[in-house]
Amino acid sequence: MKMALGGRILLLATTAQALKPITRRTLATAPAVIALPAGATFVERRGSPEFIERELRLPTLKRTMTLTQAFGAARGAAKDAPDAGDRTGTYGWPGGDSLAYYLARHPEEVRRKRVLELGCGTGAVGIVCSWLGATKVLLTDGSPIVLETTSRNLKANRASRASLQRLRWGYDEDLTKAQPGTWDLVVAAEVAYQRETLPAFLATVSTLLKDDGLALVVMTPELADNGRGLEGVEKLMRSTPDLDLVDVALGDDDDDESLGTARYTLKRRKT
Repeated sequence: MKMALGGRILLLATTAQALKPITRRTLATAPAVIALPAGATFVERRGSPEFIERELRLPTLKRTMTLTQAFGAARGAAKDAPDAGDRTGTYGWPGGDSLAYYLARHPEEVRRKRVLELGCGTGAVGIVCSWLGATKVLLTDGSPIVLETTSRNLKANRASRASLQRLRWGYDEDLTKAQPGTWDLVVAAEVAYQRETLPAFLATVSTLLKDDGLALVVMTPELADNGRGLEGVEKLMRSTPDLDLVDVALGDDDDDESLGTARYTLKRRKT
């Protein structure tokens, strides 16, 4: 079914499942027209892109998260303030949902641990960590514009254990504020796909982790580094001096929770 809204033609999905094959691949390029999730509502906010609210249901927790996320505009379509980052993180990417599902099924990964999220975007992963009983959750992103959306979602979902901080990879002043070497778990989803940012991301992970800490990183194959693919990402991870890649879990496109993503487990290399 088609519906005119705000001068654009939007394709309305009849069910939430109908969204999957359309949005995840289309958003990887420049979504001029994408599907609106069933039950989603538009949020009044100035500027572009438009924002919607959608639900993320976590059956294992018997809880539902309400997320504000960007919708219906190409990445980079709106100029941001200088040094403010971009709005890419305000979209709802499949890796974030996949990692949230995974942690909900494995609360032992989070409970009673200090957890830091890099490139937090909508905050879905950090919110789940707060719900699961982490002793501290710090959600970070390099873009203040993205953190505005994250803050809204933390409040809406009562993530009382979570706080926010701007953290730009490679900036010493940001890393110092984030208490390097103190985090039991670092999580990240759909980040650092570009060749020039992935090394800085991995160096940041290494700096933040405790000696016995772990990092969980989720990526979508179609988005991996402009065609380099997951093989190139994995090769770079293995070549990072201070990290060991201890596990790679490849998801199934037909799995409603893994969503066809790849999950990497990294740890600090013993010296």
